[in-house]
Amino acid sequence: MRRISAAFKDIPGGQILGPSLDYSHRLLRLDVLDYDAPEAAEPVRRADKPAERAYPLVADWQRGQGVIADTRVDESHIAAAEIPDVTRDPVMMPAPRAHRLQSLARADTGGVLALGYASMRGYGFVHPTVNELRLVHAEVQVTHPVTGEPFSIGRVRVSQAEVVTNDKSGFKIGFTAAMGWNEIKLIAGATLDLEMSRAETHPALNEDFVLYHTEPIESSGFCIHFKLPHYVTFSSSMDNVRKVISAMYGPDAADTIPADAASASGKRQPPASRRRPAAQANRARRRSASRRKSAKGSRSMSLQDLVNPPSGYSYAFLDGFGRRELRRRMLKAIAIPGYQVPYASRELPIARGWGTGGLQVTLSLVGPDDTIKVIDQGADDSVNAANLRRFIQRMSGAQTTTDTTGDDHPEPPPYPGRAAERGADPGAPGTGPGAAAPR
Repeated sequence: MRRISAAFKDIPGGQILGPSLDYSHRLLRLDVLDYDAPEAAEPVRRADKPAERAYPLVADWQRGQGVIADTRVDESHIAAAEIPDVTRDPVMMPAPRAHRLQSLARADTGGVLALGYASMRGYGFVHPTVNELRLVHAEVQVTHPVTGEPFSIGRVRVSQAEVVTNDKSGFKIGFTAAMGWNEIKLIAGATLDLEMSRAETHPALNEDFVLYHTEPIESSGFCIHFKLPHYVTFSSSMDNVRKVISAMYGPDAADTIPADAASASGKRQPPASRRRPAAQANRARRRSASRRKSAKGSRSMSLQDLVNPPSGYSYAFLDGFGRRELRRRMLKAIAIPGYQVPYASRELPIARGWGTGGLQVTLSLVGPDDTIKVIDQGADDSVNAANLRRFIQRMSGAQTTTDTTGDDHPEPPPYPGRAAERGADPGAPGTGPGAAAPR
């Protein structure tokens, strides 16, 4: 029905445009309003001979020319039951290519297009060229339950695409097929097939990320479940917040949470007949405020509390056991070359991936007499660097600096033999005893 190639002008068997809207003008024919009868469409002229039932593949011609490697396998001895079926077998990583192609055929078009477009725009390592794009009718065959002979029960429309790219080892081909006619999904899916076949690719284009995040049923179901009731879990979070506030600022501080917030937490409210009258509730609120005002240190939490020295926390935020464990594991990692020490990250007030590893190492070693300098992505004035610096200073009492010259903290003189190890002349200027080490 349709067979085109963007890699070659002429291909074996010729290009067949077939049904397409790619090259037609989408314009309104306003001139037909000037006539009483619109123009009749031009009749379709019958071809002199019918089209071929099958055409040679462009990839086979390229293999014959030695442009791409011949990776074909003999399919005559492969039974249909031996082919992996993604609808029956769970997808395990690394996934066989049969699972990858089946998952791409069933994947959501929008998700495949988004990831494929990201690869095309430079986030991946593939620059695709459409080697061949086909739209065909495929026979659907089943096995007769009595005779055991295969027979056709009909035809379905199937579209296929092959894209080619060039890398250090030569040309590579990516393939995708899908039911129906969806050329956008085919080109993007074939690009993703190339990306997933690479040994090293972008984390958002490896097979684990692509296959799991283009699955339409699982992804839509997980997204839509968030509108279901979550009263119990959210109410538990609100209770934890109240407990923390009560422990830090007194038992009456939790009463400052507005009533509408309590109702939003999903906590069941008492019936109207059991609620206190408004006047009684106001008196109780005034008495509670008076007690908080008279009690020393018992008051509502304010923004000023966030900058005051913390109370109730261990030194440097981490507990003593956590700091000792970190130091022991660091010593073990240094003492045993090549040994990877397992360690479970502690809970910190910043998200993982924003410097939690280095922050825990710093908190386990810092002392009140130390001077700390924080650099994030090469700068110490970023938001993350400033927040980390303030956090370390508040929790440890250590001094902080943004100085980059190092003049206030001169390096110690080189140990004996250091100049010789570097291959420098011991008598050269700057390498004698007492000279500062080069920076």
